[in-house]
Parts: sequence; C-alpha cells; structure tokens
Amino acid sequence: MRGGRLLLLILSIVISSCNRNNNDANHVLSEASSIMEQNHEMAYNLLDSLDQVDMTRRQFARYCLLKSIALDKMYIDLTTDSLIIPAVKYYVHHGSYDEKLKTAFYHARIMENRQEKDSSLNVLLNAEKYADKATDHLFVGRYYVKISQLYQNRFEFEKALKAVLCAERHSQEVDDYRGLATAFLTASSLYYVLHQKDKAEDYLKRILPIWSNINDYRKGEYYRLLLTYALEDNSPKVDSIYNSATLNINGYTPADEFVTTNGTVNLQ
Repeated sequence: MRGGRLLLLILSIVISSCNRNNNDANHVLSEASSIMEQNHEMAYNLLDSLDQVDMTRRQFARYCLLKSIALDKMYIDLTTDSLIIPAVKYYVHHGSYDEKLKTAFYHARIMENRQEKDSSLNVLLNAEKYADKATDHLFVGRYYVKISQLYQNRFEFEKALKAVLCAERHSQEVDDYRGLATAFLTASSLYYVLHQKDKAEDYLKRILPIWSNINDYRKGEYYRLLLTYALEDNSPKVDSIYNSATLNINGYTPADEFVTTNGTVNLQ
C-alpha cells in the first residue's frame, strides 16, 4: 500500500509539473503572438526562452509558426523548412483558418527564399480556401500582396491585379494604411501596364486621403509613379513633381498641386 501511495504521489507531482509547464508555455506563446506586430524582436526572445521538451504537439506547432514569423520579420531569410514543417504537418488537420493560412504563407516564403517561386505560388494558391474564412484581415491583405508579387514576376499582370484588389478589400476592413497604400500603388502600376491609364491615375490619387498615415518609402513610390506617368505623357509638370518629391516637408500633401477638383491626377 505504501508503495502504491508513493507511486500515486510521484505521478501527481509529475502531472502537476507538466500542467504548470504547459500553462507557462501557453502564456509565453500568447504573449509572443500578441506583440509580434509591434515588437518582433521581443517576441523572438520570448519564444527563444521556451523549453521545447515538455511542449504538446499543438504548442510546438504554434511555437514553430511564431518563430518562423519572427525570423521573417527580422529579415532573416530561411532557406530550409525544418522549423516550419512541424507547423505544416499539424495545421493541415488542426487549428484555425488563420493559423492554416499563416503556416502556408511562411512555408511559401521559405520556398521563395530558395528561388522556388513557382512552388511558392502554388502553396499560396492552395491555401486560398482559408483566406475567405480567416479573420485576420491585416494578414490576409499581405497574403494577397505576396500572390500579386509572384504573379508579377511571371508577367501575369491581370492575375496580379486581381490579387492586389483582394488585398485592398481586406486592408479596408481594418484601416491598414500600410496595406492600403501598397494596394493602391501596386494597382495603379498594374493598370498602367495593362494600358488602363484612367484607372491607373484613379488608384494613384487614392493615396492622398491617407498621406499622413503612410511612410516615406510609399510617398516616394507615389512620386515615382507620378513622374513615370508624367514622363510618358511629356507633361510640363515633370520638374514641379520632381521638386515636390525632394522637399521632404513633414505632413506635406501634394493634393492641391497635382489633383484637379474632380479628383483626377492633373499632369497638364
């Protein structure tokens, strides 16, 4: 009897310890996930502090996915899929639509890093069934931007445009100004390539209402496209556009100078 009670006591201590470790892991994984957008380096350090030995399969899959996200955000371009594969194998049968989509996305990113762009695109397209059911519109927007980029690499501009218009729709859902600016600029460029100048100019001027919410890189892209269209049209406004682009005045909005009262881009 004493031996039996001792065994039960040991089992109880082991189970209690495992439960505590699992709860701790869940807390750290949730914390890393919640701060990933704001501070991916801190998220990575939190993940790196975890002991993987006692993780459940679900926890380990989430750990692998989150660490893959953090590394990508830190511009560490993985070319081997050993980290993401446990997440791929788990989320194919388990998890939310958001987790399935993100796993496919970061698996595809690794393929892209290996210059396997066709395989990367195929993985993304196969995961599109999750996109309409996912709730993280910020991420879904980025997912469609990546599809658009890969189609552009293949010179399939109509498919690229269709994808970026999907990205625009999802970015609108959550007022993602970064995503919206990327979608507007990309759509403008693609419409221009497809010889739809009016739509190209329409999408370019959509940047203006969100001008104060976008970074200098996207402002630079706006001016680059504006200059491109002006040069193609032999517009007399080329010099003034260039001068405005080099002013670098904080909060400067070029609406009055380059947009007419009916909202079209004015290059005349």
